[in-house]
Amino acid sequence: MTPERPPLPLVIARLARDAAPVTPLPSPFVRWSAWTLTAFAAGAIVTIVLGLLPSLRPVVDAPVRDPGFLLAAIVTGGLALAAAGGAFVLSVPGAARDRIARVTPLLAAIAWAALLWTRLVTIGDPLPQIAATPWHPVCIFLILSVSAIPGVALFVMLRRAAPLRMRWTGALAALAVLALGALGTQFVCPINAPAHQLVWHFVPVIVLMSVGLVLGARVFDRRRRTAGTFQSLP
Repeated sequence: MTPERPPLPLVIARLARDAAPVTPLPSPFVRWSAWTLTAFAAGAIVTIVLGLLPSLRPVVDAPVRDPGFLLAAIVTGGLALAAAGGAFVLSVPGAARDRIARVTPLLAAIAWAALLWTRLVTIGDPLPQIAATPWHPVCIFLILSVSAIPGVALFVMLRRAAPLRMRWTGALAALAVLALGALGTQFVCPINAPAHQLVWHFVPVIVLMSVGLVLGARVFDRRRRTAGTFQSLP
């Protein structure tokens, strides 16, 4: 049998009696700024450490004078910033700019894909280049390694808010940290070909973003935790 719930006045009285002082969260911009500084610093440190591995390219040897390399890095970094900003905006219930917060990262992701495709076209037929791309799953490991610490920090910060669009918030958070991971991976990956970056950098980020949908529903679901609180009341 389902246990009988206590009367509503008793629930309200219990919650009011046991309520702890609430400290308002800073604005989404302030939290986004704090995460950006922490995440990019942590990502840079991990990227430098990974660059010391013998099979990878040192960060100092990255082709930073290549316009295509630099543009891809700028677009990928912009995607990480836009997606993180969107996640922080969506973590505030009733945010007035939630549509912009959702659309902007998607446009940035499309821009990243369009840039890589354009680089492919300038070289030749894109499809044979993609088909000839060597198997290189180590890039997925690199992306996850660079994004691990920023990812934990971002989900913890978002969990302290009260996102109602839990799946969208989780997806954008995952997109942000994975794009940051792809940015770091670009500096240590020994292959700079656009076909490789499309197959082993862009595609894994988009596919793994789906994990954020699941995490968002589980990590940010306050209703499940609230229901457990109600059931434990005398």
